[in-house]
Amino acid sequence: MAHKESSVGKEYVQYVFSHVADNVPSNWMLHGLDIASNSFPAKEDLPDNVLLSVQDVFEELPEDLVEKFDVVHIRAFGLIVKGGDPNHLCANLIRMLKPGGYLQWDEVDAHRAHFVAPNPTVSTLFTDKMFALWHHVTGKIGLSFRWPGNLAPILHKNHGLEIVAAHRYGPTNKLRKPATDGWTMGFDEFFCNMMRRDEDIAKQVEPENYCALMEGVADELMHGVTIWCDLMVVVAQKPKPRAVKL
Repeated sequence: MAHKESSVGKEYVQYVFSHVADNVPSNWMLHGLDIASNSFPAKEDLPDNVLLSVQDVFEELPEDLVEKFDVVHIRAFGLIVKGGDPNHLCANLIRMLKPGGYLQWDEVDAHRAHFVAPNPTVSTLFTDKMFALWHHVTGKIGLSFRWPGNLAPILHKNHGLEIVAAHRYGPTNKLRKPATDGWTMGFDEFFCNMMRRDEDIAKQVEPENYCALMEGVADELMHGVTIWCDLMVVVAQKPKPRAVKL
């Protein structure tokens, strides 16, 4: 019997292609979904067990995606879930699962994002201002990051899934520096995109002030300031139908 796994979102479409496809049994079919195809490799370059499709997972699912997968894997939707309510997305992901199938969700707990100086002599003035800007802009566009820390209860209480595993991965000294670099680039990309899209935000964050802010952040990071968001990993199982006693 073929095992079918779906990965949802740009990061995991790329991950399936570059890492997973060569490391699973040949009868595993891997189906990557993204809202656009601009991150897809050419069809000719795909392994035989990989299919990539365009699908907005917030919209009504076509029948060929309903109850077709043994595993659904989703990652990093914190900036996509609006209003702090992932329940509609949860319902669609669960609809994709066969009875008894598994949902794995990897999400950063951005609500508890924080920065740390290596010692009291190192300034965090600009990093603090960057975080204040982050909270201001995300609040303005209706993003709330409280739900990732409650993902397991949401899946269990609201959607009836059995929680198989729920882990929080906190900071380690080995990962602090690469995580900080990644988060800083992510903040910068987010702010620049928002300034291009929203005139009000662009007026509030003047380019000269923004450049000075990020230069100050870079200097503080060079002196050892680090940024961290815990990673939440939840694995949950969709119930199987109960056998009917005759």
